[in-house]
Amino acid sequence: MAVCRMGIEYRPSHAEEQYQKTEHCLGIVWGNGGSTNLFNLLCTDGFTDDIRTNLYFTSQVNAKGAKAEVAKHTLPFGAKPKDMDPRIFHVELRHRGNPGEVFDRLWVAVNAPETLASYNAWVAANATNMAWTLTLPQVFESIEIKNGEAVRPEPNRPRQ
Repeated sequence: MAVCRMGIEYRPSHAEEQYQKTEHCLGIVWGNGGSTNLFNLLCTDGFTDDIRTNLYFTSQVNAKGAKAEVAKHTLPFGAKPKDMDPRIFHVELRHRGNPGEVFDRLWVAVNAPETLASYNAWVAANATNMAWTLTLPQVFESIEIKNGEAVRPEPNRPRQ
């Protein structure tokens, strides 16, 4: 089963393996009373009635607290997040016949409308002249993990 979105590999700093294996991310702009139907994100070609009936989602906000089943496949956005501080849901797709197995994982980042406005202003200011991208440092090939924490690679130089 796959999510019908571009798979963006997101490696959060959380040490637990379940968070490290999440390879899909969906960004949403918050709206009052807003929600998203997670079932609509699935590629459902070939799903039997059994699969449709028994699939369910669990979610956890900001990797804290207990995982809760998402009612009717609809993830509510909750209260408006602060600007540049998204509410991030870790969502897992499961089947009632085998609840211990996770079929897919997804991060849902709900952003404040002000964040979208800031982003749009940034794009407008920088899209016409991309020379600024040449000033960015190269990406590090890897980041070392010690005792479950990422070791800051600086002042080491990135791979040339």
